[in-house]
Amino acid sequence: MNSLTTLPDFQKFTEILPNIYRATFSQNYAKLSYPINVFLIHIPTTRDCILLDTLDPTNTNQLLIALSDHFFLYPDFNLKYIGLTNNNYDHTGSITKLLEDYKDVKVLIGESKNIKNNDYLLKNFGGKEDKYQIIKQGNEDEFEYYNILKPIFTLGNPSGKKFYFSEKRSLFYSTFY
Repeated sequence: MNSLTTLPDFQKFTEILPNIYRATFSQNYAKLSYPINVFLIHIPTTRDCILLDTLDPTNTNQLLIALSDHFFLYPDFNLKYIGLTNNNYDHTGSITKLLEDYKDVKVLIGESKNIKNNDYLLKNFGGKEDKYQIIKQGNEDEFEYYNILKPIFTLGNPSGKKFYFSEKRSLFYSTFY
């Protein structure tokens, strides 16, 4: 048995701080299994939720089940945004299916100087501008929930990579290993 399966948040969202939920999944790579997390943030005033990252494609079904189970417990909440920390497959691999199942969701991506970084993502949105919001460095406060979750751009590869910071919780979100 994989030790990940014994974690309390294995393949289900567990509250780790008020209105902040984490789910851990297992990603297999080169005969190794390691944990990968996604976060779900509740905005109590509007009943909206923000999902941070979408895992690799092999975890799509497990993520959809975890979201379905979560929203069964919180029927007044709905998924409004998916924030992506970068465009690697282990962060974006389930995006296409999530957009099919959650039709009103908007994806948050960081502006990139290298257009190829966002090409992969934008093609998955079918060119529909209403499905994504590009957050530009210097204009992060245009994001609706900037007072709750601040996008922070970082240098490195890929360009446009960003962390999210919850000032109220003094907590950084990213899916770096």
